[in-house]
Parts: sequence; structure tokens; C-alpha cells
Amino acid sequence: MKQISKPECTKGIDWCEASIEEMVAEGYFDSVEEAKEFILKAINSPQMKKQQHKPSKTKKQRNRIDGIIGINPKIKKISFELRGKMNIILDDGRIIIVPLFYFPSIQRLSANQRKKWCVIDDSLFSFNDCNEIFHIEQVLGKEKDYKFRC
Repeated sequence: MKQISKPECTKGIDWCEASIEEMVAEGYFDSVEEAKEFILKAINSPQMKKQQHKPSKTKKQRNRIDGIIGINPKIKKISFELRGKMNIILDDGRIIIVPLFYFPSIQRLSANQRKKWCVIDDSLFSFNDCNEIFHIEQVLGKEKDYKFRC
């Protein structure tokens, strides 16, 4: 077996990432069993236990998914601060910026006409001089989620 220096021994994670066969082939160990034994000792060493210690999670935390889940988007405000873009500010703090070329009927409106917007039922919006009603899901690219709902 090759002599292994102390700094290499403390790198237990690196040892685990390399395959046992590679370590034997490179001459670090004489056999697969010897390599496994060394890895188990390294993993169970106090140094490795400190590195691997993580606070335990409750069952509820383990099953939780991060992100915006179960919150229906509610439109708070619409603005056109950036040229060629529409800002939709949601009630929960999200700001969605979308290029106007996706909405040609809004793009054709003048700056004054765009200021006259209205929100319908928190998730629909329209403009006084536009004969279309838009759903927030159209902005989010999820039109299938609302398309056939009554």
C-alpha cells in the first residue's frame, strides 16, 4: 500500500468520490477490501462527522418544496417603465416584465392609452381602448391552465 500523508487522509469526501477500483489500480491499496475498510474508517472519523453534520429536519421540512407554491397570482399594478416592455406587479411582491411583442394589441396602444388599464377579478386585465381581456396565465406562459375553465 502507498503511504498516504495526513492531509490526504482528512479528505474523506474526495476518497468517496473516486471509485474503489481506481484507488486499487493507482496503487493506493492492495485490495478492494482494504480500500473499503480505509474509506469506512475515514467516513466514521470525528473529522468527517463534523463535516457531514447537518441539522436534522422534521418530516414536514423534508417534504416541503421551496418556491411560490399554492399562491395564485393577483395583479396589483401594470406599468410600462421600460421601452417595449410591460411590468406586471403582483400582490405577493413578484414583478413580471414581459416584452410587448407577445401582446401586439397592447403594443399598438399609445402611451396614454396604456395608462388606462383595469384589473378584473385579480387575474384578468384590460385597457379602456382595447377590446381584449388578458389573463395573468397568458403572461406566465401557462394559458392551458385557464383556457377552458369557466
